[in-house]
Amino acid sequence: MRKVEFTPDQLEKEVFETYSNSDYNFFVDENGMYYGSIGNGKEFQLGSLKDVELFLMEG
Repeated sequence: MRKVEFTPDQLEKEVFETYSNSDYNFFVDENGMYYGSIGNGKEFQLGSLKDVELFLMEG
């Protein structure tokens, strides 16, 4: 699994702003499944990139 640092062209503008101002870290595995964590805490499964966006929008 590798850590993901999103860029503005990967997320909708409002979602990227939320991501930029958050303490969340995101990871993706070899199957394209995304996970999140707060700081160095326990990881939780999100799913696709769209699921990451939905998670950030719900904030």
